[in-house]
Amino acid sequence: MKKSAIVMLAIFCAGAFFTSCNSCNEKHDSGDETASSESVDPKFEMLPPIASDVFIQKAEGDAGFVLVTAKFPPNAVKSAFLAVNVGDEKVVLRDDGKGGDLKKGDLEFTAKVKDDSQELEASFLESNKRLKQPLLEFEGRAVVGMLKDRRPLDIESFRAGKKIKLPPFVLPGAPELKDHSLMVTNLGVVEDPTRTWNSCTKTGNVDGAWTFKTLMKNLASTTPGALVDDVALSDFTENWLLNWATTKVVNGETVAARTNMNTVLATWRTASQSATLPLPHVPAGKLDMRAAPFRLLAIVNRLDLRGNSGYGFSNAGEGRFVFCMMNNCAAREFNIIFEYGIPKKSCAAVKAYARQWYDLKDMAIGSEPYNLALQAITDQFTKCGTSPSKPNQSSLNQLRTNEIAMGSPWQLREFTLDAATHQFNEVTVQQEPAVIYNAKLNNADVQRLVRYINANAADILATRHEVPLAFEATPFRGGKSHTQAPPAGTPSGTSPHHWNGMGSATPASFITDDNVRQNFSLNTCSGCHGGETQTSFTMIDPKPFGVEATMAGFLTGTPGRTLAGTPIDLDGPNGIMFVPDPAGRPSADSRRKFADLQRRANDLETLVNTNCAGVRVLVERLRFKPLHMTH
Repeated sequence: MKKSAIVMLAIFCAGAFFTSCNSCNEKHDSGDETASSESVDPKFEMLPPIASDVFIQKAEGDAGFVLVTAKFPPNAVKSAFLAVNVGDEKVVLRDDGKGGDLKKGDLEFTAKVKDDSQELEASFLESNKRLKQPLLEFEGRAVVGMLKDRRPLDIESFRAGKKIKLPPFVLPGAPELKDHSLMVTNLGVVEDPTRTWNSCTKTGNVDGAWTFKTLMKNLASTTPGALVDDVALSDFTENWLLNWATTKVVNGETVAARTNMNTVLATWRTASQSATLPLPHVPAGKLDMRAAPFRLLAIVNRLDLRGNSGYGFSNAGEGRFVFCMMNNCAAREFNIIFEYGIPKKSCAAVKAYARQWYDLKDMAIGSEPYNLALQAITDQFTKCGTSPSKPNQSSLNQLRTNEIAMGSPWQLREFTLDAATHQFNEVTVQQEPAVIYNAKLNNADVQRLVRYINANAADILATRHEVPLAFEATPFRGGKSHTQAPPAGTPSGTSPHHWNGMGSATPASFITDDNVRQNFSLNTCSGCHGGETQTSFTMIDPKPFGVEATMAGFLTGTPGRTLAGTPIDLDGPNGIMFVPDPAGRPSADSRRKFADLQRRANDLETLVNTNCAGVRVLVERLRFKPLHMTH
């Protein structure tokens, strides 16, 4: 992006401002206590009402004010008022026929906003220049075509006091954002000898900021000023890994032992006493982190998982570290993903944090200035004490694993820190029903799954659903995620792996809407890591030291590895992964096209080029739909 464009947008966003909702309502509609006391609804942070259209118009006879009108679908807003945070102010849009709203109950909500028309016009001119740049349109995670409704803004009509429609404000993300600022796999970063450790060559810095040891040490500690010692760290790590060694029951689902983990631990203990490790060793039987059989694959920015800050600041997205397990210096099919919440609680803080990621694109990746800047970002969420109100004062949301190395089939598990024990606790896998519900048989379990999907079809299609712990008074969410082979290849009706009931010949076990079936399956971990995206189990592939990690086509838009089945891209090498429906069911829409890193790049570009005040920001709040997805 040119500096002039950034400056222009910054001037607009900084100069435009809202009056507080109270003072605005008191000035323009005195005595209306309902509107002035309306509060923001925090449940909208992840499930906000989404405006179908947004219009602006100069307020007649009220110089310096602009009417912002948002049109909503039926039942999206239950009240006559919708309060939205914009920076430090609260703006109330109303559908009561007052305060600039034309008609009561017409689902068009209006706010009278103080703004500078000249600065708005300057921003319109800048926006019109950007309309010439090609831009993919996404719905959720799927590519649905080129962005529509990118007509130039009608500046003359706005000047004349006419009502004009604002198209979505989305900017195309620069290509370098993908590997510099979103998915960092460069060897100069993930094998930086100052910040990482090579357990094969025993080189690097085992206490570096990005090592398995440092991340686990910060998780195991409960006070930032008194981090655990190596023995306590060994116990914490072993307690976590022993979850594989015994059979567990998680939310009613049996999670069978995978006793190959005992061999991993035994080998690690032996290596911890090896003469190849410089003294001193940990006590016999303990795990020396210099022998930890893990290799850093990627550092990942997931700001795109943030909530709608117009309604709250509890979710600013995630930052992630992805490791794979090693065996005799060979990469094993066992990925470990540390998923941290971002402890930012204001619009300004989130924007500043996003800018730090964004600015990495202008640095030489893997250079010391780049790595130093990246560590300044990651320290904000990896260190103990970054989230004092969470267990162990850690910002970790969850730790997940995806593996077949310990047993078959591919299995994904999820762990959270327990506030009482300060250890990892194995929990249900978000958005994944128990495996019994995907038998693809006409039985009671599959019928229960189908009843849930059919009853919640509208929410599933809009990705507003959350797979419950129980459904119909029966445990429903799974204690683990199973992805059966093959995960890719030509659809047969039962493979590649996906979630489904049975065919239309058995109505009680038939998911009635093809697109609802697809969206439900895509949102499960096993479906997303399988047939719904033609992904060979891992989004970031295990690789040995010295080899940069490769990625799935879901991320890159180009088919990934052929570990089990050949990924199919229906429209060839165009930077978009277009996969066939794994269930073999035709579809009226095109939600099977993916290029997720480009979606994330567009999101980051747009985020850093808006500010925390102004009409444009309010419009973004009214249109921003959180992903409500975990992978």
